[in-house]
Amino acid sequence: MNKMGIQISHNCFNGTYGQFAVFRRRLAKLINIELNDYAEYNPRRANTLEELKHPFRVLFLKEDRGGKFSILEMQYLVNGFQELCSKKFTIGLSTDEEKYDKAFWEQVLNFWNGLEMALHRHEEVEW
Repeated sequence: MNKMGIQISHNCFNGTYGQFAVFRRRLAKLINIELNDYAEYNPRRANTLEELKHPFRVLFLKEDRGGKFSILEMQYLVNGFQELCSKKFTIGLSTDEEKYDKAFWEQVLNFWNGLEMALHRHEEVEW
């Protein structure tokens, strides 16, 4: 972790807490999940993410301020990224919105690649 935000090992993510929140929310929307519908993100909700049956659940449940993914959790996440990227990937785009999408997909690839590197080395991903 750095003073200005969150740094996840193996180059998975490096940015502000706000950027990480946006990253997780965009991932959630891509799998048709609204994080504010869950108690972990909105205390007025009864449903919990523990009920969610998707590999990204482990990412959505982790605290921002320090933690780690186990080898098993990383395997789940890699499966989730494989599924997500097999459905949609955009690159070489020109409009401002598309550039934003390109930046997001680059973050997705960085996170996925970092997880795969850690798995290959049998290392946990930490922040």
